Formats: sequence, structure tokens, C-alpha cells
Amino acid sequence: MEADKIEKEKREYLGIYCRYQTMLEDHWIAELEEKVSNAALDAIREKAVRDKDYKAQSLPETLSALHRRGRAIYKKKRAKGYIELMEKFLFKQSLKESYIGDPPSKANCEKFSVEETERRQKEAREEAEQQQLKARERQTRLKKVLAQSTTVMVRIPGGSFVMGCASEQKNCGDEEKPAHRVEVNSFQIGKYEVTQELWQAVMERNPSNFKNCSQCPVENVSWNEIQAFLGKLNEMTGERYRLPTEAEWEYAARGGQKSKGHEFAGSNEAGLVAWYKVNSGGKPNRVGQKQLNELELYDMSGNVKEWVQDCWNKTYVGAPSDGSAWEQGNYNTRVIRGGSWRDRPGELRSGNRNGQSARLSGFQDGPLRGFRLARPLP
Repeated sequence: MEADKIEKEKREYLGIYCRYQTMLEDHWIAELEEKVSNAALDAIREKAVRDKDYKAQSLPETLSALHRRGRAIYKKKRAKGYIELMEKFLFKQSLKESYIGDPPSKANCEKFSVEETERRQKEAREEAEQQQLKARERQTRLKKVLAQSTTVMVRIPGGSFVMGCASEQKNCGDEEKPAHRVEVNSFQIGKYEVTQELWQAVMERNPSNFKNCSQCPVENVSWNEIQAFLGKLNEMTGERYRLPTEAEWEYAARGGQKSKGHEFAGSNEAGLVAWYKVNSGGKPNRVGQKQLNELELYDMSGNVKEWVQDCWNKTYVGAPSDGSAWEQGNYNTRVIRGGSWRDRPGELRSGNRNGQSARLSGFQDGPLRGFRLARPLP
């Protein structure tokens, strides 16, 4: 081990010295006033002696001093004294324990340059191979996760519905008004909220506050972080996953063309379809444990709040009527829907909506926020 350490120090020193000498030979050492440069070099020597750390301090600091005080091109004959000074000081003091012999010649430096290039190319190849291996392993893990039932995408036939403060939505806020008719095209949406396992397979980390539950929804994620997740997921799968638009989300939560006009997503009784303040046990729960809604979607009320694509607007005045995302408004604040494990029934209603900063994930209510996937039809 000690021999390897010495060999590494010699290689590092040789590389720096050869670069220094090349600069001298190419006339790239800046002109120094003799009095100033000698004072700088003396100060460096004194510091090295005082710190008893010649190897770490001397050469880099000497080179740094030369660079800092440079003013013009220095001729070879003027640089000769500095070469001699470097040889005497650096070889005989700094590296006397690990480098025995004369200073490297031009041939030594040329050989070193070739060897160093080959070594770096080899390291680059090995690193690329490791990255490729990791990428293949990630792809394998992702395929395994995507084959599970918790990643099923459900086809939602398009149709028209009244969005916002419809008759079954009790105690609406102003943000749900005016109720307006929207035409939604057919699309796909996740049967379940995105799980911690799927996020981990794509991002190689789990940001959730409530960990150790791979089939629980991922939470503690910002809208911006979800965009990064979607980009990686699509790159790895060749698909076109995205967040649902707000209109798509509400249409699906209400049951689409199969809607029975429930207050919550699939029932008028919150406890049948939602994990919320009364029954959650103070945490999110495994996806798919409650009752399905009319379109066979789980947890669209409760468990975690779900980000959608749209910018936040305080009312529906000016909202699009074609089911597309509303990209005008507060761009840095995005809409969040569905209520969470910590909310009261009024916040679980299919029409309930609010906005959150797109960049915040943790903060006070980070563990409340997750999402589900959407995708256009092939």
C-alpha cells in the first residue's frame, strides 16, 4: 500500500512538473519582477517548512504564484533561473522521500504524457462500462416494477361534464366557480397513485417521509421534481407519460360517463373510498385498499393529494373548455387535487382544488403530496 501511495505521488508530481516545464518551453510563463517573485517563492518555502508539508504545499503554491503575478511572455533564457530554482527546491526538499534521481527530461515527459493518456482512456472506458451496467440494472428493475398491478393504466373514454361547483359538490369555495362544461378527449390515467417503489426504480432514491412501504404512494415530491421523474421515465420506457390535466383528473374522479354524481370519488361516504383524517392512522396507506370509483380507479379521494399539470388560477373564469391544461396564470404555483390522509371530508370532494408552489416538496405538508400518471392514447 505504501509503495502504491508513493507511486501515485510520483505520478501526480511528474504530471505537474511536466506541465510546468512545457509552459516554460512554450514561452507561456508570465514575466515576473525578480524582487517580487523571489519574495513570493521565499514565502512559500517558509510556509512549507513551518507546516512540515512540503509535498502538499510547495509546487501548487509556486505555480499559483507564477500565474498570479504574470504580466507578459517570459523568454526561455529568462526562465532558466526559475527552472533551476524549481529543480533544486522541489526535488531536493519536497520529494526527497518519494522521488530519487534527476528531474524529468523532455523524453520522460513525453512518455508520461502517452502513459497518462492511455491510463485516463482506460479509466474512462471502465467508468462507461460501469454506467452501462447500472443503466441495464435500472432498466431491469423498472420493467419488473412496471409489470406489477400497481402501475396499470386505465383507458378513460372522452366525454362532456360540468366541472367545478356542480350540484353534488357541497360547500364549494370560490375557487371552484363558475361551474362550466368541459369536453374531454379520451386518455389513460393510472389506476393507482405512483408508488414509492416506482419512484425508486426511476430516480434511485425515495424522498418520502413515510418510508418502508414500497406500495404506499410516493409523497414529499414537488411538481418540479415530478417533471424530472417523468422525463427519466419516458426516456427509459419510450412512452409519453405526463401529469393529468386538471379537467382530466376531475372528469376521472367523478367517474367520467359512468358518473353516479357522488360527492367523493366513487361514493357519498368518504370512509368507503378514502384514507383521510378519521381512518388513516396518521399516515398514507398502501394504494388500492379502498373502494374503486365508477372507472375502477383507486384513491382519487384521500391518501395523498395529487399534482396535476395546470397553473393555479383563483377561479375558473377563462378556463379552457377542451380539457387541456391551463398554462396561463401563476406559473410557479400548480394545482393539487383530491385531499390527503390528514384532511377532513370537505377537502376530499371531487371538485375541491387548491394551489401549491411548484418547487416545494418538503416544507410543512410535503408528506401530503403525490401524483398519478396520465398518458395519451396510442
